[in-house]
Amino acid sequence: YYRPMFVPDRYGFLLNILKDVSIKMDGNQLLVKPLRGWPLPLSYTGIMNFRISFEHDEMYSFGYDQDGNRIFMSAAPRGGTYFLQTTFASVLIKRSLAFIGILVLFLSVVVGVLSVVLLGLRKIPARQLPVRIFPALATLSLVFGLWPLVDSDSNYLSFTEPNAVTLTIFFGMLSFAIFALLGLSFLYSRWHELTTTGAKVIFAFTSVGIAILAVVFLYHGMMSPVWKW
Repeated sequence: YYRPMFVPDRYGFLLNILKDVSIKMDGNQLLVKPLRGWPLPLSYTGIMNFRISFEHDEMYSFGYDQDGNRIFMSAAPRGGTYFLQTTFASVLIKRSLAFIGILVLFLSVVVGVLSVVLLGLRKIPARQLPVRIFPALATLSLVFGLWPLVDSDSNYLSFTEPNAVTLTIFFGMLSFAIFALLGLSFLYSRWHELTTTGAKVIFAFTSVGIAILAVVFLYHGMMSPVWKW
């Protein structure tokens, strides 16, 4: 198994989590299999070099970095990257954490939508709504902020100055952090009003989980203005 070593700008750390690959030989081909999608077959060209079967501009090869770690690297006119050899346990831990993060985000939205419906039906007290709704608002803000980064039509040159795209990302990520903090604050202040163990577990899972995600994004500098990344 190999983990990518993308340059840590924009959302590079997310790619480093999700873009691990397994590499194995299959006859005269090297199969590079990502987390999702079909394996990429590479044709052997000699001396541990490989080339994409249907392209001619990109070469892949094995080597070692300055610390003596085995790496799998690519070189191309449009720019290359490299993958550092790792263990299956490391890949499994990262994928498990990524899955938990996605589950937290998904569950927060489900809880938020159901809470609005239940409030409209007067099935829950209005004082519990902040505990239920702020994690969902945080998730929606995160999606709003990250969308321009994953949009295949985005012009990354526009990320170098304040404009509609960069301000959308900045305020989306900032709102994510604010709503995450509010959700955690209301969870603490109104914990005693949650009468069932199930409710406490679910709300703690979503609020604390989203707060941890906010800290991760903050650590990687994604709460700062995009044009300064």
